[in-house]
Amino acid sequence: MGKLNCIIIDCKDADRASESWSQALAGYKVDKQEWGITMKSESDPLVYFEVVPEGKTVKNRLHLNIQAADRPSEVNRLLPSARRRSRRCHPAAATSGRT
Repeated sequence: MGKLNCIIIDCKDADRASESWSQALAGYKVDKQEWGITMKSESDPLVYFEVVPEGKTVKNRLHLNIQAADRPSEVNRLLPSARRRSRRCHPAAATSGRT
């Protein structure tokens, strides 16, 4: 039986993606190399951000379920940065109420 070793996330901006995920996941350290960016943890799977030239054409198909002891507090902590990213990606979200 296998064990999950690495999660690879295709993205346009590896710096921004890794910064976002490093704020959300405890115990990970960002390691920037000339060949890419990884997030390393002593006990959890490696997360690798791979820059790809093609843009996203449909919604993301990767969903990570994050467990937190105090879920409401964690949502409140992460929500402001998620809204900022959403507005950068979807300018209409700033006026439509969509986040």
